[in-house]
Amino acid sequence: MALETADIVLIADRLERLEHAIRLGRRAQGVVKQNIVFALSFVVILLIANFAGNITLPFGVLGHEGSTVTVTLSGLRLLRD
Repeated sequence: MALETADIVLIADRLERLEHAIRLGRRAQGVVKQNIVFALSFVVILLIANFAGNITLPFGVLGHEGSTVTVTLSGLRLLRD
């Protein structure tokens, strides 16, 4: 029951890993916020370009998919640690 309800579960007696877990959590939170801001900004830019008539549907789709790939690759930065 404790494993399902706890935010963090220490399985081993290595408390020095707790600091690493906290750092990784804060870093993940920062990366998620950056990705949300980037994705929403790009969608707003695409919407403005669409309503202004400056972008065609294929380029809009490519732009959106490109931003999705960029956000995914940005999230992979967390694996570098």
